[in-house]
Amino acid sequence: MGRRITTRYPYTGSTGKLKEFFNGKEDGTLLPMHERTIPQIIDTQYLSQLGFTTHEHGYVTRILKKLDLIDDDLIPTNNYRKYVGYTYDKHRRNFLTQLVKRIYIDLFIVRPDAWKRETHRLQPFFETAHRTNPVSQDAIRIMITTFRCLTILCSFQDEEPEITSIIRRLDSIPKTVDIQQGTAQREFANLTNDQEDQFLQSIACLDIEAYRASIVLAWTAVADYIRRYFEIDDFQQLRDLGGNLSSVTDVRDLLDGIFDKPMIDALKETYRAKVGSQIGPIYSKLDSLRIRRNSAAHPSDQEPERVEALAFIIECMTAIERLTPKKQEHFRA
Repeated sequence: MGRRITTRYPYTGSTGKLKEFFNGKEDGTLLPMHERTIPQIIDTQYLSQLGFTTHEHGYVTRILKKLDLIDDDLIPTNNYRKYVGYTYDKHRRNFLTQLVKRIYIDLFIVRPDAWKRETHRLQPFFETAHRTNPVSQDAIRIMITTFRCLTILCSFQDEEPEITSIIRRLDSIPKTVDIQQGTAQREFANLTNDQEDQFLQSIACLDIEAYRASIVLAWTAVADYIRRYFEIDDFQQLRDLGGNLSSVTDVRDLLDGIFDKPMIDALKETYRAKVGSQIGPIYSKLDSLRIRRNSAAHPSDQEPERVEALAFIIECMTAIERLTPKKQEHFRA
């Protein structure tokens, strides 16, 4: 393959041999990793005994290091012992899944279902990850092939139906990068790329049981969505409310959570001006979400459950769906 290059993610052009290291050979000439005696060191001599060529040694050991199965001295780690110590294949694969997710955590944050994404969907991520240290397209392709090989060795499964539904709904919401300033008709903008990423990070937090963070990130997307709405008239409507809001001139002035309630109150006033005194249910829902977010953000003896965080994400998504330009019947006179 030529000169070896330094990359953020591991790669090997011999993924078949990598599979053999873990699963052995079907003809029985090489036992699976968990059936072999744990070696004192996984060096050139050991790998040669397993049938690996000198060219393949460096790639295999680098991947094992990334997985934290061997240390810098090529000595098997506790993770290596844990992996081979499991009795059932399911448990070994589940354990390896967690090790793989640690390597590609940034990828799974933006693409929770990365393990089943097509190559052209993964390529932009790997290219961006090496922007400061550009690599060839061949190297990118091999990195993706290696990623796929590792996921095959693991137990990645389809996400639960609710999460699949959330991701599909997120994909269906119109996206825009910029907000049109100075429009005659005040309207909510479409979802920005940053807000979409916040939702994806919120979903990824479910997988690592970071339920507080999941709730906070989902609300962050909603709050930013509302901030961008007030940006349309350069925050004049907020300044008209007075108090701390009188000095707001930039969306960054609203990043402090203390402004979340005033922003929701301002939406209620806008609603009253358009359709009368009755306040639409969406604004009561927004305030309820804000309160639940605050509860999750502050340490307490009561930890949020997965089902609670999942429901919160769905409700945040529903709120934004009702505020997007195509679904503002509740907002118009």
